[in-house]
Amino acid sequence: MEEGNVKFSKDVWHVVANDELIILDAMTDNFILFNKQDTSSILGALVDQSICKSTMELLDIGILEHSLNPQIINRSYTHGLDDFTWSESMRFKTLHCQCDIDVRAILLAIGALMKAYLKIKVGKLSSILEKNDLPIKKPINLPEHIIKKEINSLVFASRLVPFKVACFEFSVALQDRLLSGHGTYTSLIIGVQKYSFMAHAWLELNGKPLGEPDYVSMSLHKLR
Repeated sequence: MEEGNVKFSKDVWHVVANDELIILDAMTDNFILFNKQDTSSILGALVDQSICKSTMELLDIGILEHSLNPQIINRSYTHGLDDFTWSESMRFKTLHCQCDIDVRAILLAIGALMKAYLKIKVGKLSSILEKNDLPIKKPINLPEHIIKKEINSLVFASRLVPFKVACFEFSVALQDRLLSGHGTYTSLIIGVQKYSFMAHAWLELNGKPLGEPDYVSMSLHKLR
């Protein structure tokens, strides 16, 4: 029976990176990588509605779903970052966001990191990304010294909390501090590359990455 168009489920973020599909299933917190042949079959279902066995399997497990609206394909042809790591990102933050911070700022940063950690551990990735996918309500610019202070406070606080802080925890905490402390909405970005596979999260304000080299935003494939 014909049920209209086929598209990715609402909890699936995707990018076609140089003709190969990468998806993030936010319900299971898993990345799935496809080769060019499988990508072509899936895009055939999304664009031309030519359903095949592989796309039927994705329908069965909830990666794809029937819809009245066609899928808009998120494509990227950036070149990747090779061996960029979270430790390099932290070194960049430490070097470029140096500023004076006080005890209150550090305590607020610790609280934001604890809140982010619990939100990720207890909640679902899909709920975090679903809220982030809402339209930006207040895309204002903050003075650079305020952004640097919040980032530097989180860098310092990450050494004090009893758990490992990686890019996603840091980004969720920074997003919370910029919103609760300054009323500023930001976009949480997840970028990926396939060879060798890497995923990295960061914040952008008005399209500009916060606490990251510009080449990170320009070089990774951004999931949508």
